[in-house]
Amino acid sequence: MQTYAGDRVAVSLGADLSRALKASAQRHGVTLHMLLLAAWAVLLARLSGQADVVIGTPLANRPRRELEGLIGFFVNTLPLRVQPPASASVATLLAEVRGTTLAAYAHQDLPFDQIVEAVQPPRSLSHAPVFQVLFSLNNSPAGEASLPGLRASALEVPTHSTQFDLAMGLQEAGEDIAGSLDYATDLFDADTARRWMGLWRQLLSSLARADAHTPVADLAWMSAADRALVLDAFNTTPSDRPHTSSTDGRLIHELFEEQARLQPAACALTFGGEQVSYGELDHRANQLARRLRAQQRRDAPRRRRERQEQGQQQADRYPDRPAEREFSHDMAKESWSDSIIVRNPCSNCIHSRGL
Repeated sequence: MQTYAGDRVAVSLGADLSRALKASAQRHGVTLHMLLLAAWAVLLARLSGQADVVIGTPLANRPRRELEGLIGFFVNTLPLRVQPPASASVATLLAEVRGTTLAAYAHQDLPFDQIVEAVQPPRSLSHAPVFQVLFSLNNSPAGEASLPGLRASALEVPTHSTQFDLAMGLQEAGEDIAGSLDYATDLFDADTARRWMGLWRQLLSSLARADAHTPVADLAWMSAADRALVLDAFNTTPSDRPHTSSTDGRLIHELFEEQARLQPAACALTFGGEQVSYGELDHRANQLARRLRAQQRRDAPRRRRERQEQGQQQADRYPDRPAEREFSHDMAKESWSDSIIVRNPCSNCIHSRGL
C-alpha cells in the first residue's frame, strides 16, 4: 500500500549546461520544457527498460487573457505519453514530444478525473493511476516580497511526503536551472536518487551537443565513474562456496556429491509437484552414469585383449561421436580391416556407409 512517505534531493544543472540546453532547444525548434521532458522520458525508459513512458505534467490552465490576473488555483495535471524509440533520431524524438505537449496544451482544461474515468486503468492502492512520475518546469519570474523596513527571502521547506514515485520540479533561476527531485522512500533511497540525477545531467549534456540526426541510442548517459561502477562494482559477484574453499579446484558434480552427503534429505529439485532430495538425485545420477558407461564400455576390454592375442589391431567406433569422427569407409580401407564387430543398435550405421 502506498504510504506517501518521501524525501527530496536538490537538482542544479549549472549555468553552462543551462545555457547550452536553451540554445539546443532553440536550434531544434522546441521549448525548454519540451527538451527537458524528452530527456527525462529517455532516462526513465532506460532505467525501466520500457519503451512506453507516461509522465504527468502540471499546466497553468489559464488559456484566456482575462484569467491571467485572477487569484486562484487553476493548475491541471495531464499525462503525457512518450515513446522514445532508441533507433530514432533526436529530431524524431523532439518532434514527438512537441506534438504530444501541444496536444495537451489544447486540452489543458480537461479534468484529470475524467481522464481516469475514460481510460479505466487497473486501480491499485500501491500507486497513483495513469502515471506515477511527474515533471514540471516553472518559467515564471521569481518575485520577491518588498515590505517597508523588512527583508524577505525564500526558505527551503523540507518535505517528507510525495504523491508520486518520482516528482521532478525545476525553476529557471537566473542563468541556472535548479530544483529538486522528490522520491518515494518506500521505493528508493537518497543515493539512488542522486545517482539518477547524475545520469540525467550526463544525458542532458549529450543532448545539448547532439545534432538533429544523432540517434537517441547514441546519447551517452554514463560518466566514466558511473560506467566503472556498473561494470566493476555492480558486476563483482564472487562468493565463497559453502563448505569448501574457492581455490580447491573441485568440479560442480563433486560439490553436489558433498552436499548430498551433508544433507541427503534436503530438497534439491522441484518439478511438476514432485520433489527430489539431494540423496535421491545423486543416486539417480550415479545410476544413469553407470548405465551410460556400461553401454559403451562393457565388453570393450575383452574385445581389445582378444584382438591383441590374435595379432590384430582394433579401431573402436562409437555412435555418439560427431560425423567427422565416425568409422567411415575410408578409415576401414586405411586400417586394412577385414571384419567389423558391432552391436545391434550400431549395425544400421555401418550398413548405411557400405561397410
